[in-house]
Amino acid sequence: MATKKDILIGYAMSGGDATVDFAFSTIEPWALQATWASLDDTDATIALQQSLDGTNFVPLSGDPTITMTGTSDSGIIEDDMFAGFWMRVVVTANSVTSGTLSVSVRV
Repeated sequence: MATKKDILIGYAMSGGDATVDFAFSTIEPWALQATWASLDDTDATIALQQSLDGTNFVPLSGDPTITMTGTSDSGIIEDDMFAGFWMRVVVTANSVTSGTLSVSVRV
């Protein structure tokens, strides 16, 4: 049965860029959802990276990225499997200086 794992909850975008690493591995389909609210601009991005050792990270195949194009919206990245042992969520604030972001993954 699939479960939800919260990665970021109500992250204040006034904190600027953020990076969160977490243990994650599955041969099952998975999905990551980002939800944001009250952003003051629309160019922040969320990118995913993977690692086998938890130290050396590289972009996921296809370099999936969510661009926060609305002031309040959500986006999903999904795939059939994840062969790494660690996943990294990279938030780049760009011009965004306020609002909140939450990120969860379904495993």
